Amino acid sequence: MPLRSLPVLAIAVLLLPAVHGSDTAPPDEADAALAAEVAAFLESFIDPGNSPREQAAYFAEGVDYYEQGPASRALIAKDIARYSRRWPWRAYRLARVDYITPDAATGQVFVSYAVDFEVGNRTRVVRGRANYGAVISGLDSEPRIVWIRENITGRARDTIE
Repeated sequence: MPLRSLPVLAIAVLLLPAVHGSDTAPPDEADAALAAEVAAFLESFIDPGNSPREQAAYFAEGVDYYEQGPASRALIAKDIARYSRRWPWRAYRLARVDYITPDAATGQVFVSYAVDFEVGNRTRVVRGRANYGAVISGLDSEPRIVWIRENITGRARDTIE
C-alpha cells in the first residue's frame, strides 16, 4: 500500500511545539510560518515524482552531501538517477520534524526530520524509516540544502513472487 503524505498545513500544526522548543508554550506567528515553510520545502524535496535534475536543484552547488562530502548538482543528479534505476517505484512520507533551529546570523535553518519510505523494483520491496539532519539556506527566497546526513533506523524487505 503506497504511503500518503499529510497535508502541509497539518504537518505545520504538528511542528509548532518543535519549532518553538516547548510543548506547553504557544508558538508565535513567526514560528508557525517557519514550520509551514520548512514542511512545504521538505514535502516538495521528498516528492518521488521529481526527476533527478529537479531533485538535484534542491541542493546548493558544493553541498556537503551525505558522507560523500562536497558535491556538485551534476554528481547528485547522477546519484539520484542511479537510485531511481535501482528502485523505480518509490513512496515517501514526512513522518515528523523533530526540531527546526534557525540561525539569524547566517539565515540558515537546521532541521532534524524523519521520512517513512517504501521503494521497490520487480523483485523486492524495502520499507522503513530514515532520520535526517539538514541545513537549508535561503528559505525565504530560493531554498537550497547546504548540508545533509541520513541514518536509516528501520528497514524491512519483502520479495515479490
